[in-house]
Amino acid sequence: MSDDEQELEPYEIHYDGDENKKAYINPKRDGKARATFPDGATYDGNYKNGLRDGAGRYTFAGGKGFYNGEWVAGQRQGVGTQRYPDGSRYVGEWRANLKHGRGTYTYPNGDRYCGCFANDVRAGPGTYLYAKDQTSFSGEWKDGKCEDGEWAFHDKAPFVANVVKGKVTEYVQQK
Repeated sequence: MSDDEQELEPYEIHYDGDENKKAYINPKRDGKARATFPDGATYDGNYKNGLRDGAGRYTFAGGKGFYNGEWVAGQRQGVGTQRYPDGSRYVGEWRANLKHGRGTYTYPNGDRYCGCFANDVRAGPGTYLYAKDQTSFSGEWKDGKCEDGEWAFHDKAPFVANVVKGKVTEYVQQK
């Protein structure tokens, strides 16, 4: 089971107020419920016309990740947190199941990108912080790469590298 609404196999769902859970294939019903899918994934939250809508938490099979946040018409939309199976995490805005808007993505090695996303890709103003040496790359991102900005180094002698069109143009020693 993926985290989308395209269920072809029956799954168990228990709506608040019902005595028992029942097997369904995409019930067209509103309310708060807990669904358990054939692969063991679960969803706890609101439904509207049988689709996830409002606040809810989807947990992937085997507990190998989750999405907790807002849903609209069966898709992650609004603000939410997703933990991925590799341990990475995204906290921020979503649109049509994609990272879109402002957010922070933390990689498994501790590196972090904080800034804007467009259709699941870094785009717009943002900063990438390298966990190992605390250097950072800040500026304008396009297609996942920092095109124009500054690369700041913070070891023994701090300095900044100015970046234009993806290339370092000068190094400036900080005092």
